[in-house]
Amino acid sequence: MSLRSKMILGIGAILLAVIVAFALIALRYQAKYQQDLARRQAELIATVADRSLARAMGLGETAVVQSVLTRIGEHEGLAGIRIVDAAGRILRSSRPAEIGRTLTHAPRLDGGRAPAPVWDLETRSVGVFRPIFNAPPCAGCHPQSVQILGYLNVLVSFPP
Repeated sequence: MSLRSKMILGIGAILLAVIVAFALIALRYQAKYQQDLARRQAELIATVADRSLARAMGLGETAVVQSVLTRIGEHEGLAGIRIVDAAGRILRSSRPAEIGRTLTHAPRLDGGRAPAPVWDLETRSVGVFRPIFNAPPCAGCHPQSVQILGYLNVLVSFPP
């Protein structure tokens, strides 16, 4: 094999290695971007849902709370939205069949802070938890001694 052919093959191999490395880095960056986008979307939906549920919960209108969760849960890309207690038991859900079940991947839901997002790479979803604090309008249904009534859990799917 001539020196010229060896040079072409060597340079070609180096260029191929650089292209493959760049493609792998780009794919990892894109996957992380999609996951971060799903987490931010889940946090935004949790904020909006919290505000829309606050009035109905303050008035003790559980049917309206369930209706709002069902309606929000119809959004494309949303894997689910639910209200859970500190033990991870599902109290209300956009999927009524889940009510009464306990979350299998539940983080520690105590301490008053929102736990870190829960990533489920098998179902390709991220779940965020937002604490539901006991406020004066809640006094009709809940004792004032309880600071956190539960958590709003929003699950958003992210693409492969």
